[in-house]
Amino acid sequence: MQLRASLFCLLSLCFLGGIGRSDDRAWLPLFDGKTLEGWDLRQGSAQVVEGRLEISKKAALYNRGDVRLGMFDYFDFQTDVLTEPGASADIAFEGTLNMPQDIRVAINNSRNWTDGQPKTGSLWEVRRQFKSMVRDGQWFKLRIRRDENGAAVWVNDTLLAERSGRLGGSLTIRGNAGPAKVCFKNVRVLHLTNAKSGPIPAADTVDADIRRLTELERAEFPLLNTHIHLKGDLTLEKALQHSRETGVFYGIAANCGVYFPITTDAGIDEYIKKMEGQPCFIGMQAEGREWPTLFTKKAIARFDYIFTDAMTIVDHCGKRARLWMPEEVDIPDKQAFMELLVHTIETILDNEPVDIYANPTYLPDSIVEEYDALWTAPRVKRVIDAAARNGVAIEISNRLKLPKADFILQAKKAGVKFTLGTNNIDSKLGREEYGVQMIRECELKPADMFLPKPDGKKPVQLRGKG
Repeated sequence: MQLRASLFCLLSLCFLGGIGRSDDRAWLPLFDGKTLEGWDLRQGSAQVVEGRLEISKKAALYNRGDVRLGMFDYFDFQTDVLTEPGASADIAFEGTLNMPQDIRVAINNSRNWTDGQPKTGSLWEVRRQFKSMVRDGQWFKLRIRRDENGAAVWVNDTLLAERSGRLGGSLTIRGNAGPAKVCFKNVRVLHLTNAKSGPIPAADTVDADIRRLTELERAEFPLLNTHIHLKGDLTLEKALQHSRETGVFYGIAANCGVYFPITTDAGIDEYIKKMEGQPCFIGMQAEGREWPTLFTKKAIARFDYIFTDAMTIVDHCGKRARLWMPEEVDIPDKQAFMELLVHTIETILDNEPVDIYANPTYLPDSIVEEYDALWTAPRVKRVIDAAARNGVAIEISNRLKLPKADFILQAKKAGVKFTLGTNNIDSKLGREEYGVQMIRECELKPADMFLPKPDGKKPVQLRGKG
């Protein structure tokens, strides 16, 4: 008896966690593969072709299903989807009042990351996928579930978004304005009769940091952190979970350079293969000044973006110095050091094919207390000018709380773009507190933020050598 009870608990947990499979006999088909029975087409184009439902031309298709007169409260929805190039759609479960808590999931497999449009699996106003896990012309599985814990979205069994306090409603599929088609088959739903209804959290009970991030997402502000490392106790699974909790999309970066884990093209290949198919960007942190000589341009371009900093320099004695390591730092003359540092930053931004300048304005511990005096207005201007003329974005570091607001305001005026970053050493990733503070204080807009460039337009492909 005890063994049977334990087995029942295990199976129950698997189902609730999205791992188990429901009995197919309980699923209700919403598309018969032959007709549009059960659907109302209110605009655009929808047709059945060879057993699949095809929508285009700004289609608006409303389901009249027999689950609570077409209202989906607690449910598990699944379908197979295929997109043609240029096609996009949304699947929504909407209440009669169009509340912000409605469930709306994006379908968009464009490889253009710079458009900022939510990619497949995005849960609107909660978490935006900036990078699609699947491609046009490939069938994939999309799953949307709402139970007493909230709403969750999977693509090909990978959990992409989850949030409590989302509401169910009537099912609607909306297509893009163009002729490109989004195709569906095996459209079905399971009504979760055992789910327990719970209250929607009041705004003042939601975690303040999460609330601020959600407000930015609702304003279509691109929440992207490009500087996350799998270090210490932080695993990929923990990083992705934290990303889902905060709604901030992550770029997971590898350290590449002398004295770092990756020093060859073969190392890049191994890392990319390990990370391919994960719901995150894949970034390269280029370490040291010799990094462009270690890798081919083709290998470097496999990363979604590249960033570097000026924390490794050649000092006044001609020695390689890592500024975060006190034993390697020798500063007999602070002003001379600052001139060397600023010149190094200018040289980096003028010559190294990077997307982002990370850990900006960092100073060694031995002189950091004199930060404001050492970072004079002319020095700040030289760094900003170098970033602006080379189209290099500047990181707003949550961990270092750099750069400061005055720097950001000047860089914004110069047309420089920004990105959020952490540079973590363990699983303490924070919730973009400093980044959100700077976004508000400096009145940054979505257009001020960096998004990775598509293949063929990356700095390493336009500026790089080798």
